Amino acid sequence: LSAAIYAARAGLKPVVIAPTMGGQLLGKGVDVENYPGVVGVDATGRGIIQLMRAQAASFNVRMVAEAV
Repeated sequence: LSAAIYAARAGLKPVVIAPTMGGQLLGKGVDVENYPGVVGVDATGRGIIQLMRAQAASFNVRMVAEAV
């Protein structure tokens, strides 16, 4: 998602293909205690993924929910 956000800001049209809530540990709802800048209610893997997806959507990043 980070790369897609940077690409969209640079004028490209990135497409992110990933499972709905991410396929990594962050998407599994675990508490996140050591991710820079993340403190409080949304300090779960699911919360971080939701925030990142919202930011990507604000830059018109196309998201495709698919497991590859």
